[in-house]
Amino acid sequence: MSATTTTPPVGAPASREVGGDRHDDDDVDDERRRSPLPHAAAPAAAPAAAAAARSDSRSSSSSYGADDGDSAVSSSSSSYVSYVSHSSSAVGGGASDGTLLERIYSDEDDEDDDNVDDDDDHHDDGDGDHGGGVEDNNSNTNNSADLGLRRSTSRSLPSSHSRSHLLNHHNQQDGRRRFRLLSDFVALCATYPPGPSVPATLAILAYLVLVPAVWWVMSALTTMPAAVVPLSETELSGAFSGAAAWEHLQTIAAEPHMYNSDANLRVRAFLIEKLQEFDRLAASRGRPGFLDIAEDDVNVTAATGKFFFESNNVIVRINGANAANATAAAAATKDRHALLVSAHYDSTPVSYGVTDDGIAIAVMLEFVRTLIYSRPLQHDVVFNFNNGEEMFLPGATAFVYHPWFAGIKAFINLEGTGSAPGTRSMLFRTNSPALVKAWKQSAPFPHASVLFNDLTPYVASETDYRVYTTYGGLQGVDVAFYTYRYLYHTPLDNLDGSWAISAQHMGDNLRGFVTAVCRDDPQLLPSLAASPEQGLAKPMDDPLPAPNFVFYDLFGQVTLTPGWAFKLTLALLVAIVLGSTAVKLTREGSRMGSKRVFKMFIRPTLEAYALVILSCAAALLAVLALSWCKAKVNPGSTYGLPAANLAWIAAAVAAAFAACQHRWPAVAAALRLRKPAARMATLRRLPTDDGSGAMFTAPPRGMRRSGGGGRSDPARAPLLPASPRAGSRPHPVQKWLAYGLLGFWTTLLTAGLYFAARWNWHGFYFVSDWAFFAVLSVAVTQALAPMVLKWWKAEAVVVEEPTTVGSGGVLEAGGRRGRRGVRAGGGGGGVSLWKRKVVKFFERQMWGLQLVLSSAMPALLTFDILMQFSTILPTAISDGAAEYNIDLIFGALFVLLFVNLLPALQLASRSSIGMLFVAIFVPAYLASVFCFPFDATRPQKYVFTQTWNITDSPDNPGTPSYPNTTQLTLSPLTTMSAARFQSHMARAPVSLSLDCAIPPAPPVAPGVKPRGAPRPACTATVPAVPFGGWGYTYDKPSQKPLLELTLSAPHEVPGTGGVVEVEGTLVGTPGSRICTLQPSIAAAAAGAGVVDPSLALWVLDADESGGGWGWRVAGDKDAGDGDARRDPRNATARRPETYEYGYGDAPVVVVARRGTVSPPSSASPAAGLPRIRVPFLVRYNSTVLLRPAAPGGATTWRTGPRRRARLSGLEYVEAACYHGEVEDVGGLWGTLQARQGGWMKPTHGKFGGVVVVRRVKVDVAA
Repeated sequence: MSATTTTPPVGAPASREVGGDRHDDDDVDDERRRSPLPHAAAPAAAPAAAAAARSDSRSSSSSYGADDGDSAVSSSSSSYVSYVSHSSSAVGGGASDGTLLERIYSDEDDEDDDNVDDDDDHHDDGDGDHGGGVEDNNSNTNNSADLGLRRSTSRSLPSSHSRSHLLNHHNQQDGRRRFRLLSDFVALCATYPPGPSVPATLAILAYLVLVPAVWWVMSALTTMPAAVVPLSETELSGAFSGAAAWEHLQTIAAEPHMYNSDANLRVRAFLIEKLQEFDRLAASRGRPGFLDIAEDDVNVTAATGKFFFESNNVIVRINGANAANATAAAAATKDRHALLVSAHYDSTPVSYGVTDDGIAIAVMLEFVRTLIYSRPLQHDVVFNFNNGEEMFLPGATAFVYHPWFAGIKAFINLEGTGSAPGTRSMLFRTNSPALVKAWKQSAPFPHASVLFNDLTPYVASETDYRVYTTYGGLQGVDVAFYTYRYLYHTPLDNLDGSWAISAQHMGDNLRGFVTAVCRDDPQLLPSLAASPEQGLAKPMDDPLPAPNFVFYDLFGQVTLTPGWAFKLTLALLVAIVLGSTAVKLTREGSRMGSKRVFKMFIRPTLEAYALVILSCAAALLAVLALSWCKAKVNPGSTYGLPAANLAWIAAAVAAAFAACQHRWPAVAAALRLRKPAARMATLRRLPTDDGSGAMFTAPPRGMRRSGGGGRSDPARAPLLPASPRAGSRPHPVQKWLAYGLLGFWTTLLTAGLYFAARWNWHGFYFVSDWAFFAVLSVAVTQALAPMVLKWWKAEAVVVEEPTTVGSGGVLEAGGRRGRRGVRAGGGGGGVSLWKRKVVKFFERQMWGLQLVLSSAMPALLTFDILMQFSTILPTAISDGAAEYNIDLIFGALFVLLFVNLLPALQLASRSSIGMLFVAIFVPAYLASVFCFPFDATRPQKYVFTQTWNITDSPDNPGTPSYPNTTQLTLSPLTTMSAARFQSHMARAPVSLSLDCAIPPAPPVAPGVKPRGAPRPACTATVPAVPFGGWGYTYDKPSQKPLLELTLSAPHEVPGTGGVVEVEGTLVGTPGSRICTLQPSIAAAAAGAGVVDPSLALWVLDADESGGGWGWRVAGDKDAGDGDARRDPRNATARRPETYEYGYGDAPVVVVARRGTVSPPSSASPAAGLPRIRVPFLVRYNSTVLLRPAAPGGATTWRTGPRRRARLSGLEYVEAACYHGEVEDVGGLWGTLQARQGGWMKPTHGKFGGVVVVRRVKVDVAA
């Protein structure tokens, strides 16, 4: 059945509904002339009409000029034939499409252009696959001539079916015609160019591909050394050898080497041996006295009195050239300007300590040798290979009281976390802009970020940087490996998980930095002042002040900006945006009035801004909701499946953006940002845009419309002036989104300025880049618009008088008014085709220019931050961070990366983009929800504790008991729930029945911030084995106790008003150098809360002379060794801290001895086994203030009357000594490691996972 087509009479109004808007017959004609595909309603007489049109086209072309070729041919069915003939004529009552310049000053063509845009929108609104651009008639004619379709007798444009048939016909020809087929296909594509959805879709895909690709290429080329340098290169040129450093690491990280282990002592001996070897090497090369190795005998206690540490750091000094010019006193005491280089050589009990902190130790050790082959330095360099950092940073604290510390002016601390498989070390924390500048100028591969400095307070770990800045008062930098924190403090932090190139990276940067500070700029060290952290009330607990400057790098190029300059830059950007907007609105308001300014400029800008804000909010809410659901079903997936997690977050953000564009017309109408008539408008239009594409370009003065529709000053006309019906139709929203985005970035910029001014929080530095380039993109496009107009004016003049058919203009049928023609230079030719195409391209693809200008550099910087976060941020869940918070941070980063794509999303093929993101989202989200999140590379961590409780039995006080069982406690980190962990442990091959519970959070004193929720504790009672092979079994109660604890009778100190003392002695278990002591007051029986018992415990070691107390109090620089004021045996001694026992903060005092312990050759116990011996003194105030207990036995400390009463006395003292898990002295560690799956790994542990506990009661009656 053939279709019947009815052609409406010329001039008769006809209408149709498309997408909620009515179109008249001119709209239909325009749409069908410009639509890229043939319409089903094309008349059957199209071939004949096409032939007539071609003849008319040739005649009009010869009389009209080679560049124009437009004509008007009278016919009753004009517009249909105009499309299928590929000519440049308009047939029948419809008007000639003409050139862009013929429509520049025509009111009717403004209307037609609106109709064309409307039709384009309706074609694209469904799925965006069809884009109808205005095709120049000249180009249609030329392209038609080029087509290889001249063999067709009809000469008509083939339909989609006939076109396919033609291509099949060509495929059946011989090989000589195949090339012609390809050229025909190319010509066909040129004749029917893609609509606006195709370039927009391609732009989005290119953005998603190019940003990661460029980042990867630039990172590979600029951020890491080319190769690992061998030792021979050091001997030739003095270069740092990563290969030699890696060789040192083979010995250092051969086994776990916590402070409380023999392996730790072996590492210390290795370091001293290598340093002595380097000293001999320097002497053989004519540099005697090159280095000095110091004895470290500092004993230090924390200001709280809870930690007593005997230091055994390895301290080395490289003497600079200034040492020869030092005074005799300075030469004797080494009190000279020096730079400190520090790292710790101990590991956690279960970790091999390769990244934390073996690489840094190996780099420092090899750097000592590198300096032998380098030019002499001007200033000294002190290397502190410190010990015990994994406990409470005591090694660095002890060095603050070493004699060599007096001349230290600055420091660089080297650290590591996770693993370093070819990754970089970052300068992530500092308080010195001068040292960052030296790092920037001297490090060959610098990597730095103030954002990590701002986030460090929220990470559950600390470094020696805090000690050197607070107790030491130094300026310095903290440099660390930070990637793959999943392996942090686990057995997987081994040599297999890191690469030698990372050691080369750290060593090259260290060499450059030390050389710059100690030789190239000899005035830098003397000019450094004390650090601002020195005055903190609680040096180990108070937050460190944020640096008042900005530093970060991109592809190894460091940016360093003073804080005042950064704040001023943000303020200037905000002022420029607001000021230029105010000036523009004022200027345009004086031209056209405030109502029209609001209608044409303010309302569309506000709508675009609201669209951006709604899109971002919807994306973040979608991520939050999806993350919450995922965490309920599969907790830990953000931690264990980071790649899938990032994929679904990115897809969810993009999908939310697209959904907001789709629903925006209804939302805008509800918010009264659109008139009710435009509620059903398509996505790409705003109600008040003039359709010109010339943003903020109002009709100038002198261009008001006359009765005949003319303008009095055409030279000042905008590129595409306003239509007489502007505001009656929706208009392109993508043209205004640039201003909405500028408002969005300005909003974030204002927030960043507030944070920077209020708290010196400079993490918004990358937002300032987005804002700057957003301003730049708008400024460039605003500047280009008049330049393009001026460039076009060089050829164009306006002909005011109406014309007749064939004389350069068009007279519409039905008595409608004519159009004004546009000619070039007063001659007969129109504006050249290529110029028209340039103008058209600029108008339609302006969004692409804005996308490139506004996003190229900021996107790379933000993607760099995203990649840094992706390797470290998910691990914060194991420290107690909520999973949805981590996902929300990633969602925010993707919002920043994608938000500038909103103009492209307005034009893109939403079906194609939608299918792409659905294809990414569905499998990624399903994997995050249902896949088990843990494996060998991202294990579920747990803390292992095996407790031997040998507390004296009630029936036989004074004699320890040896039970037949021990208690095993496994505490999973918060990446896995206790119930899930318990279920997995009950399965084979572990087959361990655990009883899991979350212990109640300990009470917290007023004003003290809680330290996060407690971890679940899963316990089991297991049979015990002979302890550690030492022969301590359960049937030998007569042998020497495994742990000895003796106490004296309590006695009141005369003249103190109720102060009671108890002395005691602890003899630890064989092989342990760390024990704890905890006294407890018998106050619970009284039924009242103790407010101030002033309970304290001191270790009573004398100094070397025997005349005073042998401990230095951290933070006290005025007191020397043996100071009688600090001796607790002196009744007037200042107690380290007043303990408020009722807050759950009973004084657990840790004692760490440096004494070397070696296991005996015989398995039988002997009286002379090496142990630690700790004399101590407990002091408390027996007269205290009491408050009544709360109902239910709970104690309240903020309410209730107080009364003074006497305590019943000291109830007991509990002692505990620790052993490393890997020693397996408890006989359970090895069995558990053999049975556990690869998805779980032990972690943490300060002193060791096997503990022997004994509690001894105090003779209260005495």
